[in-house]
Amino acid sequence: MAKEKLIMGKIISGILFVGALLLMSKAFFLNAYPDFGAYYNGSFGNNILNYPPFVTIIFSVFSIFPIVIASKIWLAISISSLLLSLYLCFKLFKIRILSSLALILSSLVFVYFPVRFTLGMGQLNLLVLLFVVLTFYFYIKDKDAYSGICLGISIMLKLFPVLIILYFLVLKRFKILLYTLLTFAGLSLVSYFFIKPEINNNYWLHLLPVLTSTPVDYYNQALSGFLAREIHNYFFRDLSRIIISIFLVLFSFWLILRNKKADFSKKTLEFGFLITLNILINGYSWQHHFSWLVLPFLTVFFYIRSKNIGMWSYLLLGTSYLLTCANLKNFVVYPALIQSHVFFGALLLWGMAGFLLFRNA
Repeated sequence: MAKEKLIMGKIISGILFVGALLLMSKAFFLNAYPDFGAYYNGSFGNNILNYPPFVTIIFSVFSIFPIVIASKIWLAISISSLLLSLYLCFKLFKIRILSSLALILSSLVFVYFPVRFTLGMGQLNLLVLLFVVLTFYFYIKDKDAYSGICLGISIMLKLFPVLIILYFLVLKRFKILLYTLLTFAGLSLVSYFFIKPEINNNYWLHLLPVLTSTPVDYYNQALSGFLAREIHNYFFRDLSRIIISIFLVLFSFWLILRNKKADFSKKTLEFGFLITLNILINGYSWQHHFSWLVLPFLTVFFYIRSKNIGMWSYLLLGTSYLLTCANLKNFVVYPALIQSHVFFGALLLWGMAGFLLFRNA
């Protein structure tokens, strides 16, 4: 009987996996990918707005293909990045890649709206996710040089996740920081070599400061977007954002430092904790940016599983998943508070990780 249940569970999880993979793969049948189109066209003029100039070099490679073919190649790279990210996480947490648990978790990732939104827009978030996961993977494995290189690349792709730099500084992992700095400097020099200096200077000196603006748009689900929808006074809104962000960062590092243990569970929980916070306090975080929550969700889930914490923890984690996975197509008919459902879901995930860190201490 037990063997039959095991086989049935395997079949059901396999069906869910294939169905979710097919649903995610529907992105291949879209006619256009707006953000990829901007990357592709911007690479011809050596200027992709809102991104470090190094990104232009990457997407200039695609200019040898017609945009229709280039976009499908990029989509395949994005999905491959996601699959490799999941593989590395399962390997780190000692979960067999074809186990029922791995298949079910992968299915939840495949149908996760921020992931599908990323693919539909042709965004580069899943490539960034891969390098963040690699940073995490090599950090846990104590391969500091590789961890620093991957962190440097992720920051050069999208200036994310900068809070991890502060984390490694607090932990005195100076070798990781050194390789992060060397990678960042090296890729910046490459950018100046291949991209016009005036374009590089314009990005770092003029465009980047403007990117800290606070869009009120529903798709901005960062703290800035929540405050923009709730507070109409610009000065008080910006002041509130600064004060709350500083408090959240200080509180987070206080939680991390109060527990001196450096075991596997604590390190994985801390990393996901700070990734979530980084998304929350960004100048803006569009819904597709929340695809980076794949890693924090997995770190919290496996922590709960390893510590045999009660069912309430899975219910809270599921609530966080549903809130961040939802998408209000006709969002204007909903109150501003409900429009911030992704923000509240991510805040719940951050709060859960923080509580578990506090409990662990």
